[in-house]
Amino acid sequence: MKSSMMARSYPVELNTAIGKVLSKAASLGELLDPCLESLVKFLPIEVAQVWIIDVQHQCLNLAASAGDPAAEPGFETSIPLTCSVIGDTVHDRQYHVERHLHIDPCLLHEPQTQIQYHYEDLTVMVGYPLLVADQLLGVVALFGQDDLANCSLETLGWVASSLAVGIDRLAARDALTNRRESILLRLASQIRDSLNLDVILETTVTELKTILKVDWCTFLWCLPSGDGSSMLMLTHEAHQPDRPSRVGDYPPAQTTAISQQILALKPIVIDDGWALDNDATDLVQVMNLLAVRSVLVMPLQTFSGQVGAIICGQHDRLRRWTT
Repeated sequence: MKSSMMARSYPVELNTAIGKVLSKAASLGELLDPCLESLVKFLPIEVAQVWIIDVQHQCLNLAASAGDPAAEPGFETSIPLTCSVIGDTVHDRQYHVERHLHIDPCLLHEPQTQIQYHYEDLTVMVGYPLLVADQLLGVVALFGQDDLANCSLETLGWVASSLAVGIDRLAARDALTNRRESILLRLASQIRDSLNLDVILETTVTELKTILKVDWCTFLWCLPSGDGSSMLMLTHEAHQPDRPSRVGDYPPAQTTAISQQILALKPIVIDDGWALDNDATDLVQVMNLLAVRSVLVMPLQTFSGQVGAIICGQHDRLRRWTT
């Protein structure tokens, strides 16, 4: 078992390790797994877990766990909010220390094994609520021996707050991504079904410019030319007042690279066109044509087989389209 001296010796290393994860994590697993592993590594903890609240079903779901599998408590992966020492942390909305794990009604779902369970190795749980402002996201639950209760509350509180902010950020990003996808699916459906296409496209580019907070949003058709190549026809746009309109026709000589991608229904995502290598001639051609620094091109196809695309761009600012 780990000594309480470890908790006093490694706060800097713990903070550094978790800080690096928070800055890079792009998914819940990338956030929680290494953070919990760091807690087990640097503090007198045998098992560290994160439980996320499911408001609809009034339960807590196990999102991640780290530590010695042999010491892991026998919770189900989903437990009621009103059950267990973990539920007490949800109810109180403040840190909770529990020294009587052996009487927890949710801890072991097979009662006959309860007496045999090795509580000499797992005697204390410290629970911290995952709070962002007034929103309760879940609980970080830490299990160990008596010296776990002596860990710095300031350190554990900082870890819980950092995890909560990270979880909230990823949830907000996912919600925005889902909203974008919903808009695009609705647009594609409307384009396929509507007889008043001009109104739909005009409304769509205006909505997207506002929702995505971009400088420019346009819709274009990719039309075949007689020689087998394709031209682009920009028909609708929403742009900054100080920028000229780019509505019009663009001949194949200018549009080969972007036309090929659109006809193949392959999105184009460029966060920073200024950083492109000159050898990336196709992408450079796209950026020169659109006169933007960052661009997102989303192709779509109608039932009749016509191919078009929505293009969103930033003129001078870098844009991370995945965040």
